[in-house]
Amino acid sequence: MTITDPAHVAAAQGAAVKQFQRPHATPAPDDDMERDLADYTTARSGSSTAA
Repeated sequence: MTITDPAHVAAAQGAAVKQFQRPHATPAPDDDMERDLADYTTARSGSSTAA
């Protein structure tokens, strides 16, 4: 069981909302850098699913 301070919950929720609402940089149209999160999982686990 975790005991959570209501003030801490409110502060964390406020910070999460602010972070979500903050504009993010958009990649340039000619930027072909795309990341697949499965690549990180594969690299971290040491296994490869690529043929």
